[in-house]
Amino acid sequence: MVANSPLAITCIQTGLASQTFVRRHIENILPGGTIVLTDFLAQPQTSFWTVNCPQQAVYGALQAAEPNIGQRIVRAIDRKLLLRVCSRSKLEAIKKTLIESRVQVIMGEFLDISFPWFHVAQDLKIPFFAHAHGGDVHVLSRDPKWRKRYALLKDAAGVITPDQQTLRALLDLGLPESKLHAIPCGIDVPSEPPKHSAGPELRCIAVGRMVVKKGPLITLEAFRQAAQQCPNIRLDFVGSGPLWKECVDFVQKHGLNDQITLHGDQKNERVHSLMKDADLFLQHSIKNTKTGDQEGSPVAIKEAMANALPVISTRHAGIPETVIEAATGFLVDEGDASGMAKHIVALASDAALREKLGYAGWQQVRDHGSWQQECNQLRTLLGLDITQSQ
Repeated sequence: MVANSPLAITCIQTGLASQTFVRRHIENILPGGTIVLTDFLAQPQTSFWTVNCPQQAVYGALQAAEPNIGQRIVRAIDRKLLLRVCSRSKLEAIKKTLIESRVQVIMGEFLDISFPWFHVAQDLKIPFFAHAHGGDVHVLSRDPKWRKRYALLKDAAGVITPDQQTLRALLDLGLPESKLHAIPCGIDVPSEPPKHSAGPELRCIAVGRMVVKKGPLITLEAFRQAAQQCPNIRLDFVGSGPLWKECVDFVQKHGLNDQITLHGDQKNERVHSLMKDADLFLQHSIKNTKTGDQEGSPVAIKEAMANALPVISTRHAGIPETVIEAATGFLVDEGDASGMAKHIVALASDAALREKLGYAGWQQVRDHGSWQQECNQLRTLLGLDITQSQ
C-alpha cells in the first residue's frame, strides 16, 4: 500500500554536499508526508546526507562513486529531453505513484531541473511550484531557448525565489508578479548566541563551492594580504569544485600551508563545528561575467550569522538583503580583495566589535531568517497543513 504523501519534491538527486537546503525541504516541510522525484538514486556511501522517505527515480541508481556525477550529467544535456529519454512505461509508473500517493502539490527544486516535472504536474492537474535558487535564473535566462521555457511557468501555481533580485529577474522574463513569491532560505538559529573565546589565534572560515561566483581565489588573496599584517590569523576553507586545484596552488605558492586549511567538502555537522571555533566568516561572491551566474541568498552566510560570526562579504545579489553593512558585518565591492583584507585586519584586533557584530547577526537571522519562518511561509503558499502528515 502506498503511503499518503500530499507533497512531492523534485531534485536531481539527494545527498549533494551543496544542497542541504533541499534536504531541509524534504525532511521538514511535511515530515512523513513527502515523496521525492529524482533523476538519480544516489548511493548512500557517496552521499553527504540521506532522507527517509519514498523516492522515485527516472534513471535509477547511480553507479559512479563520485556523488556529483548525476548533477554533471543532467546539466550537460538538454533538460527538455529528460522525460523523452524516460521510457513511457517508467513515466506512467511514476504518474501512477503520484496518484496513489494522493499528491496534492509538487515543488520543483531549481527551475531548469524541475521544468520537465511541470508538464507531468499539468497532465495530472496537480498544482506545481518551481523553486528558483540563483544560477538557474541568472545564467539560463540569457539563453532564448530557456527564456521561452521559463515564460511557460506563468501557468504554474507559482515560482518561489530566495531574494528580491532573483524575483526581479523573473519579472523581466515576463512572469506575472502575482505568481512570484520571495521566501528567503531559513536556517536553524540557537536560542542563545554562541560564545567565541578570544584566543591567541583569530580563526576565519569560508564555506562554499570552489566556482567562479563564490570567488574563492579572491577570498584567499584577501586573507593573504591580511595575514601579512596579522600573522596570528588562520583560515579554514570548506568546499570543493572546479577551482580546487587553483586554490591549492595559491596556498602553496604563497607559503600559506600553516595558516590555511583546505578541507574539501564536509558534512553539515562538521561545518557547524568549524563555525563554532571560528571568529570571522568570509565570502567574496561575484558575478561570473562569462556566464551571468551569480548568487541567490547564500545559506552559508546565514549559518555563520546564526553562529554569531561577523560576516565580511560583497555587495552582490541577495547578500545585502541579509548582511546589514556595519551592523552585522562589512561588505565590499566585487573584486576588492584589499578592501576585504582591511576589514579582516580591523576585526582581528577588535574583539569587542566582533562580539557586537556577531550578536547583531544572530538577532537578524533569529528575527528574519529562521527555518521555522521559511517553513511556515512555504506551507502556507503550498496549501499544506502539518496535520496532513500525522
